[in-house]
Order: sequence, then structure tokens, then C-alpha cells
Amino acid sequence: MRAGARPLEGVPSVYHQTTRGQWLVFVGVVLAMVYGPTHATVQELQARGLAVESWQMFAVALAGAAVYVASAWPLWWVFDALPLTPGLRARHGLLRVLLCADYVAVDAVVTLVFLLLAVALLGADPGVIAAQMRPGEVVMRGTAGFVVLTLAHAVLQRAHERVEREVLARSLARANLRALSLELRPHFLFNALNGIAALVRDDPRRAERMLVGLGDLLRLTQQAGPEGQVPLRRELEQVDLYLELQAMRFGPRLTVVRDVDPAVLGARVPGMLLQPLVENALAHGIGPRPGPGRLSLGARREGETLVLRVHDDGVGLEPGRRERTGVGTTRARLTAMFGEAARFTLAPADGGGTAAELRLPFQPWQAA
Repeated sequence: MRAGARPLEGVPSVYHQTTRGQWLVFVGVVLAMVYGPTHATVQELQARGLAVESWQMFAVALAGAAVYVASAWPLWWVFDALPLTPGLRARHGLLRVLLCADYVAVDAVVTLVFLLLAVALLGADPGVIAAQMRPGEVVMRGTAGFVVLTLAHAVLQRAHERVEREVLARSLARANLRALSLELRPHFLFNALNGIAALVRDDPRRAERMLVGLGDLLRLTQQAGPEGQVPLRRELEQVDLYLELQAMRFGPRLTVVRDVDPAVLGARVPGMLLQPLVENALAHGIGPRPGPGRLSLGARREGETLVLRVHDDGVGLEPGRRERTGVGTTRARLTAMFGEAARFTLAPADGGGTAAELRLPFQPWQAA
């Protein structure tokens, strides 16, 4: 996106995103551009016997540079506002010529002004003016200055585009995560409401309790932090609410075992990370199994890695079956958020059933 177009939300201006070092280099180049010709003129005047102070001429030259910036700024703005399309390439070329001509004209005017001041105030030889105002000298100085400022502008523009690309990438990742999270909720609600509907006629009191519990669970899912993340403690609270709902359905058939290291409860995890895996274990592992079932939840830290585990002793994985919605979405969310730094495996467990294991970077939760 060109600098004159409407900026993206969250993208700072070109000047705010330029580093201090880049600004120092730019200012140094401009000062060198101003000082070089000024010093040469002062030396020539001093050689002719005039008591000229360098700082006086330097101040006039700096004022000229400020005049150029003020006069060229509208042209730079128009140049950046025009998209670089084939139909507008000729206009871009014309604007470059105008910018160069503007610099040459300003340089000529400033040179003339401070040489006339030298004649008026110091009694300088008018021949000095003729020497400094030769067309070749003026064009050479003006073109050189324009080239340097064009390069500086290009550096600033590249910095802007680099930051803009980074913001776009982050925005795309957040949008992808939001879409994946929204995909989970209808799937979860559909399954939960189906379970409640089955109880409405046979056990309306239990169905009512499940609806209340479902409301509490949905409220908790809305409390995700930046980028849809929550502390592991809250994620486990959400899983507990979900298991309370399922306990009304399974009754004494379901046994839940937890092995969670308290030291990892403050870890940052994506919201609704474990619930789809627990739901998958109950619906497709323990649910089809006759008799009681056991669900194990584990969380621990291994170095800089957070390890989460959901294990059931149900009927196990069906060979060749495609991943369920919750499992596939969980894998996609981890990839979008952590890339290759996260790993998700779903495999047959020792002794029967299925084990889901997630490994992701350990990041402590910091409330905003």
C-alpha cells in the first residue's frame, strides 16, 4: 500500500516506524549535502579576502533545505498516493521530473540568496555569483540532492511496507484463529443440545440443569484474552463444566482422573483447546463402549514445552477414518498460532483407547 493511501489499522506512520539509527543516517547525509557546497563557497570567498564565517552560510543553506522540504512535500504526497499501475507509469515519471526540477530550482534560489547577501553585507566580488550560478553547477548540485533524498524516501517507504506486511500477517493469523474458534462453537453446541434434547421428555429436571450448565460454559468461552488465549487454569475450569454436563448424561459410567502440575496452571493456551479433545474422547471413545469408561487429563512442563494429554480407554481409533471436526480444527489452530513450534498427535494408547497429546511453547499468562 502506498503511503498516501488509507493506512491499515494498527500500522504506524512511516516516520514513527523508522528506527533512530535510520533517522541519524538520514540527517547525517542531509547535513553533509548542505555542508559540502557551503564549505566550498566559503573557502572561495575567504580566498578573495572576505571575512566570511562558515556557520553563517551553513545556516542559510539549512534554511534552503527546509524550503525544499516544504515545497517538495505536496509532490511526494501525490507521488505516493498514485498506485503504480501501467496506466500511471508516465505520471510517476513526470512527478519524478517535477521533484528533481523543484530541488534544482530551490537550490538555485538559495545559492543566489546567500551569494547576494555576501555581496551586500561583505562586499564580495559579483564574479563569485556568476561562478556559483553556472547552469552546470546548479543542475549538478540539485540532481545530486534529489537523488540522495529519493533514496532516503525509498528507505522510509520500504520500512513502512515491511511493518505493514508484518501487521497484515498478524491480522490474517488472528482472523484465521477467530474463524477456527467460531467453527468449534456450533459443532460443540449441536452436540450439547442433542444430548439435552434426549433428556427433555424422560428427565426434564436433569435437562434443565444441563441447560443452566451449558449457559455457564458458554459464558466462560467468551472470556478469552488477546488472540483468543486463556490461562490453562481457566481452560481446565471450562473442561470441568463440560464434564459436569456429561456426568449428567453418563452417570456413574464415567470416571475422570486428573494429573495436572500446579506449576503450569498459569500457562497461556488457546481457548477451547482441550474441550474438543475431551468431547471427542467421550463421544467416539467411551460413549460407544459398553460399561464404564475412564478419562484422564494431564498437564506438565518439559523444559520450555507445555505438554497436555487427554487419554480415554474407549473403543479406540477406527482405521482409515477421517479426523473429526474438533480434532482437525484443533490441529489447524495450533499450526496457525505456533507453526512448527507446536505438535499434536492422536494415536492408540497403550492398553487400549486413544491418547491425544499436545506440545506447545510454554508461555506464562500475563493479564492485560
